[in-house]
Amino acid sequence: MQKTSLFFHLFSLFFHLFSLFFHLFSLFFHLFSLFFPLFSLFFHLKLQNRLFHIMIQKNFPVLFSGFLFPFFSGFHGTFTIIICFVGYVHF
Repeated sequence: MQKTSLFFHLFSLFFHLFSLFFHLFSLFFHLFSLFFPLFSLFFHLKLQNRLFHIMIQKNFPVLFSGFLFPFFSGFHGTFTIIICFVGYVHF
C-alpha cells in the first residue's frame, strides 16, 4: 500500500514540476512575443535613421529612393533597406 502511495506521490511531484516548467516556458514565450515587436521596431528605426544620415552625407539619390520605399511596403521594407545598405557598401 505504501509503495503505491509513494509511486503516486512521486508521479504527482513529477507532473507538477513539469507543469511548472511548461507554465514558465509559456510565460517566457508570451513575454518574448509581447516585447519582440517593440525591440524589432526600435532597431529597425535606428537602422533607417543611420542609413538616412549616410545617404544625406554621401548624396546618393538611388539609396534615398530605396529608403523611401520601405515606408510603403511594410515587412518587406526590411529587405529593401538591407539590399540598399549592401549596395552602398559594395559600390
